[in-house]
Amino acid sequence: MMISISLKRKIELYLPLFFGIIIGLLCYFFDYIIKENMSFISIFLLIFLISFYLQNKIISSFSKERNIMNDIGNSVIIVIHSFVIWTILLNIF
Repeated sequence: MMISISLKRKIELYLPLFFGIIIGLLCYFFDYIIKENMSFISIFLLIFLISFYLQNKIISSFSKERNIMNDIGNSVIIVIHSFVIWTILLNIF
């Protein structure tokens, strides 16, 4: 019983970070297209909406209780992590 609880918590913790890495990599590879056609605010809102959708459909399925503040918090983690990964990749290459 304790193993399944800790596994669910680890999934809820690490899955948003994984999604942030994937979104950051996609933003890096489509950097020229994104900068030419979109403003920073629209990029931010698009990433937030995608991450909120992923949070509601995938990450919250592991949790029994539904809390909108946890969903928003995990979505913000995804957005921040994706911008950090994107910035690191832009500075490295």
